[in-house]
Amino acid sequence: MRTIPRQMTTGILLAIAVSASTMAAAEDWANWRGPNHNGTSGETNLPTQWSNTDNIRWSSPLPGPSSSTPIIFGDRVFVSSSDETEKKLYALSLDRNTGERLWDKQLAETEWLPERAGMSLSSPVTDGKLVYFLYGTSDLFALDFDGNVVWSMNITRELGPNRPFHGYAASPLLYKRKLYIPMLRGHTPESGPNRGDYLFNDDEHSFISCLDAKTGELLWKVHRPSQAYGESFDTYTSLVPFEHNGIEQFISQGGDALTGHSAETGKEIWRQTYDRNRNNHWRLIPTPLVADDLVIGMLPRGMATFAVRPEQNGQYEYKDSQWVYTERTSDVPSPIFYKDRVYIVNGARRTLICLDPKTGKEIWNEALGTKSRVWASPTASDGKIYCFSETGETIVVAADDTFKIVAHNEALAGKGPAHSSIAIADGNLFIRTGGMLYCIGD
Repeated sequence: MRTIPRQMTTGILLAIAVSASTMAAAEDWANWRGPNHNGTSGETNLPTQWSNTDNIRWSSPLPGPSSSTPIIFGDRVFVSSSDETEKKLYALSLDRNTGERLWDKQLAETEWLPERAGMSLSSPVTDGKLVYFLYGTSDLFALDFDGNVVWSMNITRELGPNRPFHGYAASPLLYKRKLYIPMLRGHTPESGPNRGDYLFNDDEHSFISCLDAKTGELLWKVHRPSQAYGESFDTYTSLVPFEHNGIEQFISQGGDALTGHSAETGKEIWRQTYDRNRNNHWRLIPTPLVADDLVIGMLPRGMATFAVRPEQNGQYEYKDSQWVYTERTSDVPSPIFYKDRVYIVNGARRTLICLDPKTGKEIWNEALGTKSRVWASPTASDGKIYCFSETGETIVVAADDTFKIVAHNEALAGKGPAHSSIAIADGNLFIRTGGMLYCIGD
């Protein structure tokens, strides 16, 4: 038997240990909001500065625009896209190391295009075995990593209509081998004197469904009641997991209410209502946020931010909030919870707000200095907050109680507006413009 010298054995063990620690430090970005479902990652040694020529590991053209965020698992990048006419809907897989397109599939097609939106707004999600793509046509597909369709369904035909006024935008939640799909929208009268009038919407078609992720089998579908008015039924937010007091839940917001549901049955556990004035235009876009034992919601149209500490069977009103931050916040971007702070982008005013999540106290509220509006949700890791503007600039801000812009990176090339949030994996940033996907890294 061959004997390995002791010095060589020590070197091999050291190499294995270093490799293992490197692998443990790397995280996948397997869904829209990342590994923590709050827009953050534990990755380190991330790039701070780049240009169209520096620190670009690779760039890959995409068929067309989309607001969906790329996801990364292992050596694969998955992207949902439309073509330049926005009528054909695609799923793509790229090599994470090179950007080489491994496969692309046209999965659906549409004739209806909502104003200022597309039909490829939902981000894909993966469990490492299958990857799931959902489109505004209500077509849902489960593909294996080779691009083969394992199962598919049309949600409208099988479960009920899914078309809010500005198109469907929620990303599926994959949680413990189950796929959760929110369909929170107003039902406009189809006959009678109020036919087609959104001011007479009701909650008949407002529901949440749960599917077996492996087979697509419907496990349950629950009605989500709402007392909203007009367009305020329409909700573009995604669901968020919440494990609290030993109960596995998911959080849903929209239709003038913030609610917690049993992840097992969908049964509503608690509810906080927040609009007694019954505004008729309070559609909701930002996804709620879990910050330790608090759930943080945004009022529609960026009117305010509030927090609730929910208990089982709790019924709360807006006045019962743990705190309310009354300054204007976000109409579109979702907040993040990072290093015991909540960060919120006011995209219209192009500012970034830092709050203490325990009290709602403002720590700072400062201008980002972008040339255009910010639609994308911020992303945080490595002590940095990345804010991405519509024209492709990225502002890097220090995650600190003193506001500091670390870098202002020039706009990346690419057709059309940039609305996709930045994804982080394996020491790299994945940034999507209107027609390109970039991998940024030293």
